[in-house]
Amino acid sequence: MPLAKGERWNYAVFAPPQRYFNELKVGDPISVAGASGFEVSSNMGVARLGWKNGILYASQTANARFEPALPLYTPTVRPKPEPGKSEPEENYRGTVTAGGETIRVTGRVFREEKLQNVIANGVAYKAILCEAALVGGGRRFNLKTWFVSGIGIVQQEQRMNGRLLVQLQMLPGQRR
Repeated sequence: MPLAKGERWNYAVFAPPQRYFNELKVGDPISVAGASGFEVSSNMGVARLGWKNGILYASQTANARFEPALPLYTPTVRPKPEPGKSEPEENYRGTVTAGGETIRVTGRVFREEKLQNVIANGVAYKAILCEAALVGGGRRFNLKTWFVSGIGIVQQEQRMNGRLLVQLQMLPGQRR
């Protein structure tokens, strides 16, 4: 995902029951996960993203903060286990702050080996799916990110206890 000050993307947003369009704009440089990153602002709020060792980290999304920063994309394949197979060890421990509440969480970040077919606003992409599956405070938080090299995040879904909180889909031809 090209992160440079002034870059802009347009996304369709579905935050049940609302649907609207939102422009994301890369702003000032900041530190994310101990590396250089950027604030990305929109009408939804501010995200803080940065690349470190080929991994895209978020210390903040529009509706949550992560400590330590949460990997949204990783170059290392780590598929989800098949049903009935043992779960891999946890590879994320930290806190999530959302809705004025801070929750201790543990979880796993997965990356599928095969490219996934995803349709974002009528455009078909072959995308890499990464998923953060976190649990804590009696809640399950899932953040799925579909990523296309050279383009960036083409779709993202955030769920709490299986309920969709927000879905973003990149609008075709809108990156500036």
